[in-house]
This record gives sequence, C-alpha cells and structure tokens, in this order.
Amino acid sequence: MKAAGGLSVAVVLTGVWVGVAPFVIGYAPASGSPWTGPVSMSVGIGVAAACFGLIGLVGYSGGRLGELQRMMKDIAEREQAEDGALAPDVEAKALAPSARTSTPLEPEPGARAGESSVSDPEAKLQELVQRVLQDYHTGTEKGRG
Repeated sequence: MKAAGGLSVAVVLTGVWVGVAPFVIGYAPASGSPWTGPVSMSVGIGVAAACFGLIGLVGYSGGRLGELQRMMKDIAEREQAEDGALAPDVEAKALAPSARTSTPLEPEPGARAGESSVSDPEAKLQELVQRVLQDYHTGTEKGRG
C-alpha cells in the first residue's frame, strides 16, 4: 500500500515536469506564439498526468486514514474490554481487608532488607514471555487459515 502513495507522488511530479519541460528546456518558440502543437500537447499530457497522480494520492490518503481510524477503534475496544475485565478484580482487591491494613512500603514477613516484595520476578517474566509467544503463535495460525 505504501508503494501506491509513492507511485502517485511520482506520477504527479512526472506530470508537472512534462507540462513545464517545453519552457524549461526551451523547445517552445522564443518569438511568436509559444503554443505550438508540440508545446500544447506536452502541457496537456502533463496536466492530465498530474491530475491522475493527485487523484491517486487523494485515494491513497483516504485509504490510510480509514485504516488509521479502524486501528484506533480496535485499540479503544481492547482498552474498554481490558478495563471491564480488570475492574472487578481491582475492586475486589481494594475492598479486601488485607489490602486495607497493609501499606505498599511494608516488606513481606520474612523478607530480608533491600529485597523486593515481589516473589520470584524471573518466574513472572518467564510466564509473561510464554504468554506472548502463545498469543503470537495463535495469531499466526489464524492468519494462515
């Protein structure tokens, strides 16, 4: 899809060049009427090519904006779904008696000074990596079939 935008820009630039070339290069007559047959034809073809390129560029831009709008809608729906899925869990933790009595700065009982209260961060990281890989494999299998 990105090639379509680049191609449209190239067509616009080519059309502009074809339209102005008779005057830049100098094959338009210096004296008399500059609008001879070859000059008129070159300018006409240049204007037509530039217009087609602009139409293509507008179509490409509209397609990209539509794609961006769909992506933003998907992100908003995912965030809404995640917020809805997490809200009851967060609310339950907030209302739990143990959550109200302990402060986040207190270490867990039996923890040594300077240690994090998170139990085994390497295991949690490994679990997260496994979930990501599983989601990736699930997504690629759906894309193939």
